[in-house]
Formats: sequence, C-alpha cells, structure tokens
Amino acid sequence: MNKKLILLILLALGAGLSFAQSVGINDNGSAPASCAMLDVGSTTRGFLPPRMTYAQQQNFSSPVAGSIIFCSNCGPTGELQVYNGTTWTNMTGGAATTPPLIGKHYGGGIIFYINETGLRGLIAAESDQSGGAAWGCYGTFIPTSEAIGTGQTNTTNIVTGCSDEGIAAKICDAYTVTVDGDTYNDWYLPSYQELFQMYIEKSQIGVFSYGYYWSSTGETLNAYVQDFFGNGSPTSMVKGYDFGRVRAVRSFFIGEAGAPTIGTASVEAGVAQATVSFTAPASNGGFPILSYTATSSPGGITGTLNQAGSGAITVTGLTYGTTYTFTVTATNAKGTGLASAASNSVTPTPFYVGLAYGGGKILYVDASGHHGLIAAIEDQGTGTLPWAIAYFQSDSVPGGTGSGIGTGSTNTDRIISMQDSDTQHAAYLARAYNGGGYSDWFLPSKDELNLMYLRQASIGVFSPNWYWSSTENSSSSAYIQYLQNGQTSYTTKIALGYYIRAVRAF
Repeated sequence: MNKKLILLILLALGAGLSFAQSVGINDNGSAPASCAMLDVGSTTRGFLPPRMTYAQQQNFSSPVAGSIIFCSNCGPTGELQVYNGTTWTNMTGGAATTPPLIGKHYGGGIIFYINETGLRGLIAAESDQSGGAAWGCYGTFIPTSEAIGTGQTNTTNIVTGCSDEGIAAKICDAYTVTVDGDTYNDWYLPSYQELFQMYIEKSQIGVFSYGYYWSSTGETLNAYVQDFFGNGSPTSMVKGYDFGRVRAVRSFFIGEAGAPTIGTASVEAGVAQATVSFTAPASNGGFPILSYTATSSPGGITGTLNQAGSGAITVTGLTYGTTYTFTVTATNAKGTGLASAASNSVTPTPFYVGLAYGGGKILYVDASGHHGLIAAIEDQGTGTLPWAIAYFQSDSVPGGTGSGIGTGSTNTDRIISMQDSDTQHAAYLARAYNGGGYSDWFLPSKDELNLMYLRQASIGVFSPNWYWSSTENSSSSAYIQYLQNGQTSYTTKIALGYYIRAVRAF
C-alpha cells in the first residue's frame, strides 16, 4: 500500500477513536458515532468536496449515485451538486446549473462568444433585424474600434453622431425582445471582431443569409462587413450602400442582476432635474445590489442611488424644454444588469410668469431664474379693512417701508409689529392667508403691486377696484393702485373700500 496513504489513515485514526468500523476525524479526541462509518467533527474547519469546472464534471468517468462535487463555474458563485444515478442535480434535487455554453439559448438570443473567465460573453439575436440598410453618414468620420467589447460604444457613437435614420446601428439600438418575461433592450451593432466571432460560430447560432453583414467598425467612407458564406476574410463596403444585412448582439455576464421595474418620472418647474422611482429587481444575480443608475434618453444623462432596495433617483443637468424618458439599471459586484423599461415622458420647464406654482401664479422671476414672486389667485380683502387702525393712523412705520421689488415682506412685518396685536388691517390679513398651504404671504410693495397690473393677463383678472400696497406715502397715507387701468395714488391709512391681494416669494 502507498506509504503516504497508510500515514494518512494512521493520522485519521489517531485524531479520534474508532470502534468497529466507525472512523472519527476531529480535533478534540471524541469518539465517532457508532451509527456512522465516518464521523467528521470541527468547529473551525469544514468539509471540502472535490472541486471542478463544468467541463471536468462532464468528463467525470462513470459517477455513481451519491457522488458529490462542487462545480466552480456553474452559476455566479458555483454550485454543490450530486449525481442521482441518472444526472447531476443541485442539493435539493432540482436541475443542476450549467455555465453559459456557445450555442445555448440565453439572454434573449444565442451565445456565440465566452471570454476566458467563462462568466462573460456575447449573444447574437436569433434572426436578422434588417435585410438591407445603410451604415450611414457617408463622408463623416465617427470614432469606432474593431476589438471585442467595443461594439456597444461604437453603436452609441454612431447613434448620437449620425442624423441618418434607418441605419444599421439605430436598428440594433432600437431592437427589443422579451423571453420568459424578461425584456432585453440593450442590443447593438457588433464591432468587426465581434462580427467575425459570429462568423466563426455561425453553425452554433443558426441561419444567416447570403450577403454582407454590417459591423459597427467604420471609417470616413467605408465600414467593415462580413460575408458569412465566404472565407472569412475582412472586407469593407461603402457606408452609403443600403443593402447591408443587420444582426444585433448584446453582452452578458453570469451574476447579472435582473431589470428593475420602472416607476414614475416627475419634474418640478424651475428645476432642470427629474426624479425617477423604481422597484428593485426580483433577482440580484446572486450578489447584493450596490447601486442603481437612471439614464436619460436623449442625452445619456445619469443619476445614481447607492442602496440595495427600491427607491427614487434624482437626475440633474437636464435641459429645459427637452422631453426625456429614463431607464434604470442595477449594479452588483459583477457589473451592471439589464435596463428597465422606459419611464413616462417628462419635460423640465423653467419658471415663467403665469405658471401655477406655490399656491398661486408666478408674478415675477429674477435674473437667476430660480427666485421670484407669486401672486394669490383670489382677493383676501374686499374693501372692509384699513391700512392701519385709527390709533396708528398718523404714525410712521418704524424702520420705514420700501417701494421696490423684494421689500413687501419686510414692509408687512413692520406694519404688523407697529400695530401690536391688532388684526383688523390689510397687512395682517395678507399675512394670515394660507393659499396652497403656505403661511408666508404678504402685502405687496408699491412696485410689486404695479407688477400685478402689468402682468394681470398672465396671473388673472382683478376686480375693478383700488388695491392697497404696503408702501407708505407719508406718516398718515399709503400708496394704492387701480389695477384695471394702472392708475396710482395714495390715501389715508384708515380709509376703507380698498382691496387686498397677497403675494409671496419663492
């Protein structure tokens, strides 16, 4: 008997006592269980079965029922498998996981390339997407590469850099297929080396037609094509010729997270950004999800959220007046998974006079485009309240009142403070208004009131009456304006019959 094997058996017997035919292997000297042929015990180490790749498992010579192995490339993290006498299964008796294989239907198409790790590769669509299309943009140089792994970038460059419609890259970019409930919408026109790999594995993929197939690798005048019934030599064709055939591809990796479920995209006026909600995918690919990315169309503008579960992503840097949709992807330790379906369309809009916002309608927008004034959409007083109660009718407001745009709120605070706790005056009524749930309304200054007159066509109709401003004319009088014709004047602070229309800042 082999000396090393004898030594191993002696060491095993020395590690634990054996009785009858039972053998114990442990690190505490305890006796093996009498019902077990082999009793292995440890609190710091585990049982390690034979480890092998799927190819090695397939070459396992005459396995017997009960054989156990760990298949290292079966699934994203490997799989413990047992032979049941007929076939290999997982440890619960279900079908054993197999790694991606060339010619296997997977991810919406057929696998035709697997890289050296065995976990990443390329999938070809099962049929042509066009029997005759141009590459496009003849005479225009668009940067592209020919290596495997560059087709996606090539396609993006062509789609964004070429205005021609119906061209090969755009056909692939628009291709979508749903298989077993999963939608695959990340197809692209293959680079030349990717196309050549399809030629090599054409018998595994299926039917190709006679003629040249476009690659996404091009120059100024020509682009590389492949004749699937020729000798495989590279050749090129004029980019404007519209008889090139088109077969889309997509990349994959084992451990790919599923597609999130898209929620709702929303925007707020005056902010060039969108909020995109989503639900986490049913499958994380076997690895915890680290982040989600929302991507706009057009523009490819992105926003990221670093968490594992459902949520909402903010995408900034959008352009006012442009209509966007968004898709969401999940990223785990293995990479970025499938994209969701596209969201609803949204269009960011800037603040503008007349926009319903903040409890009223925008009256004024400053030079920044982010701040301004909002007019209430209804009157708060209809002539029943004075500017000041009789006790203060001849008193100047401490600190004074301003007349310019931006002074109305301070004016209102000072008028209210001067009249102590009295509530029966115009400034108090304006401040007490809570239109839209806001509590920061005020009586407009003279210039702010004039803006209402100038822009009433955008913010709504006013009564044919005079309205109070928050600006004093003297210690005993305040400015008023007739908003039907713009006439300005002043009157005593205790006068009645003057209307009130509040504003607020944003």
